[in-house]
Amino acid sequence: MRRPAPITLLLRLCVPAAADRPSAVPVEALRVLRAIEDLEWAGTPEARGALDAVAKGPLPERFTQAAAAATQRAARRSRR
Repeated sequence: MRRPAPITLLLRLCVPAAADRPSAVPVEALRVLRAIEDLEWAGTPEARGALDAVAKGPLPERFTQAAAAATQRAARRSRR
């Protein structure tokens, strides 16, 4: 079985309406989640710093949690 793309998982976790109707996701929420995903995959020290800032920043909790999870995943990848 194929795993869903990370953005799909982020949407389902952060925006409950996305599970049933992806078109119901606010555009700004989608932009923030895609930016978090891009930073995670970039893997540069600057990207990790930006993810840390988002994880600790003033954004709504759903985004800070997504950034914190992305930081942890990126750290696991860099240790390999």
